[in-house]
Amino acid sequence: MLRGVVLDLDGTLADTAIIHGEAWRRALSDLGVQASVDVEQLLGRRAPEIAFELAGGDRELAGRLLERKNMHFKGLVNLAKPKPCALELLKTLRELGVRSSVVTSSNRVSAYSVLEATSMLNLIDHVVTGDDVNRGKPDPEPVLKALKLMNTEPRGTMGIGDTVYDYEAYLNAGLGIIVIVENPLMANRLAQLKEAIIVNDLCAITKALNVIFSGG
Repeated sequence: MLRGVVLDLDGTLADTAIIHGEAWRRALSDLGVQASVDVEQLLGRRAPEIAFELAGGDRELAGRLLERKNMHFKGLVNLAKPKPCALELLKTLRELGVRSSVVTSSNRVSAYSVLEATSMLNLIDHVVTGDDVNRGKPDPEPVLKALKLMNTEPRGTMGIGDTVYDYEAYLNAGLGIIVIVENPLMANRLAQLKEAIIVNDLCAITKALNVIFSGG
């Protein structure tokens, strides 16, 4: 029986991946940094890790990049929108008595800003951010922390995400069900996610839960 659900935030529940990417690009432009890696390929990891990669391993520059990125993101966060059926899914979980926890690589300020801007904060039982752990996705630490907060066992918990980092974190935590929402950046990697159920959007998950819990 499904007892809990762990959900990624950016790109899964909220349409914010573009905003994060734009904030990073503006930060790079501000400091005149030419990154050797594509920002989009790093989204899903903790912000300090992304900054370090973009800075080419220069910790001082990474700190400045992160500061500028956070400033730009704050100015863009009101553009965040819930993904299709995100609110319906969260309301359904609450109605069914299934516990929920957002597990995000974003820092606490960014995560709560997005949840408030998208009217999702009051529909979530717990939130685990990049500030709450020592190791972010794909390490299972944040997922295991969410399980403890929800008081659920891994096998009775579903993980929902949209990146390989989400998939690996859920797999490493031993979650019973892993669902990955299709993402254009993941198109060429979906075949690698052998333990995952691939869906078009959150609407498919919401419908499936209603059918399962109604005994249909």
